[in-house]
Amino acid sequence: MELRSVCEELMNTFDVEISIDDSALATTTISGVFEARDVRDVLSTICTMTGRNLRHENRKYILY
Repeated sequence: MELRSVCEELMNTFDVEISIDDSALATTTISGVFEARDVRDVLSTICTMTGRNLRHENRKYILY
């Protein structure tokens, strides 16, 4: 599944805003099963998988 789609699902599930600062990252395909108890944990795992970083500012998570 493209990361963009995964983030859309996370935004709907956790009622948070997530932005992806790199269009190439947005179309990166990732696969796996996530224990979706905490959005930050899921996003941290995604960052580890993709070699990218995460920041949280103004109630928004940003992958870059």
